[in-house]
Amino acid sequence: HTEAKLGLGMVYEELGEFQDAVNTYEEVLKKSPQNIKAQLAIGRVLYMNSDLERGESSFKQALAIDNRNVDARIGFANCVSRKLPDQARTLLEEVLNEQPNNVEALVGLSITHYYRKQSELAKRYLMQALTINEEAFLPNMVLAQMWPASHGIPVLKAMLARSLTDHERSATLVMLIAKLTKEKQYEEALFFVEKAENSGPQGRRKKASNEKVELLKILQEKNPLTETN
Repeated sequence: HTEAKLGLGMVYEELGEFQDAVNTYEEVLKKSPQNIKAQLAIGRVLYMNSDLERGESSFKQALAIDNRNVDARIGFANCVSRKLPDQARTLLEEVLNEQPNNVEALVGLSITHYYRKQSELAKRYLMQALTINEEAFLPNMVLAQMWPASHGIPVLKAMLARSLTDHERSATLVMLIAKLTKEKQYEEALFFVEKAENSGPQGRRKKASNEKVELLKILQEKNPLTETN
């Protein structure tokens, strides 16, 4: 029953239904408070949704269950990398001493150095992660975020050609649309907004519909003959 619940939570995650995922993992914890898989999963979902305070708390609870758990150490470090960068760096470096090819730890270190405006170190760790797995979702997303649009946009487009979960595809589209819009590449942004409008979680589809309306307004102002259907 527990494993089935954990599996259901993962399905919700992949679909981008994050609150349902958290609720499912919490049901596991009610019956099995020491279930570290459920505790880690909650932390992961909260971190992915930028709920760093609650994510930190969840990873702390996972560390209380097993203070040597690698995923708990990485997750906690990621959540505190802005406010406690030295502690985050130490935790991540400890993980890498044990597992030199841990992609998530390398990405975490990259982000920690990026927040501290140490861009060269940030890039070095990120490229090391991509050397280990050039198609890994997380380092490619961080790379696209760090790089200027001229480099980041092609990275995101290449990612969309790969096999991604619904959540990964939705997150990639969100960043790509934002970068294209910022660069005033409105026609191309509209193309990807229409893709987002027809895929991913319901909340994301609704946001895409609103973005489509705004982009069509901009395009119509630029060219009154632009269709608005």
